[in-house]
Amino acid sequence: CARELRWRWDAMSSAGCALRGLEATQHTILEFATSGNSQIGICGARHGSHVVRYSLPYVDLSTAAGREQVFHDVSTQGRVDLWGSLPCTTVSALQRLNVAKHGAAYASTLAQRRRQLVKMIRLFHDAALVVQSLGGTVSFEWPRHCDGWALPEVRTMIDSLGMMHVDVDGCTYGLVSAAGKALLKPWRIYTTSHTLCQHLVGSRCTGDHSHVACIGGSTAAASAHYPPMLATAIVY
Repeated sequence: CARELRWRWDAMSSAGCALRGLEATQHTILEFATSGNSQIGICGARHGSHVVRYSLPYVDLSTAAGREQVFHDVSTQGRVDLWGSLPCTTVSALQRLNVAKHGAAYASTLAQRRRQLVKMIRLFHDAALVVQSLGGTVSFEWPRHCDGWALPEVRTMIDSLGMMHVDVDGCTYGLVSAAGKALLKPWRIYTTSHTLCQHLVGSRCTGDHSHVACIGGSTAAASAHYPPMLATAIVY
């Protein structure tokens, strides 16, 4: 049941989180395929929202039971805010280089992995339609230059939900490497929430500082998660 999917928030973020972007009062945040330590979930739970995560190890979205759980929850939780951030490795722009380097065998395997991603996108879209019909909001984030934005299934989702987009640079919200150097990390968020768009507009790099590349080891790991300041801005 949904109660069993709740994250045990034993190590809460120390960052203060107000409640703005997802128009939260006493509501539910559904996180679809996000990381197990997503700052959005931590921030929401810290401030009284009911947070449900649809990701391993809590829910296996590749199974019928996992999919049924999603539709049960979006249909019975009332007005919810659905946040999606599906793994985008298979549609990273870097995959073009990988295919050129590793050839047909790699391309075939990559195509199979992308088919699995498309299934997940369709599942998210179906759940999003229910959420929207019940008065909730839907948001979907990927890196700004991800090739996945061109997928027909993603374009169909954006158009059918009437989503708007806003671009965010990580350095604007204090994203830094392990060495304390600013990381640009360009994100793009499509959302049905006018409030969220208005709150995040203008969140681009000011251009008055340098960045280190988001590649390799701890630097890449640091850029994989929203900084607490950004999670605060999204959730509240």
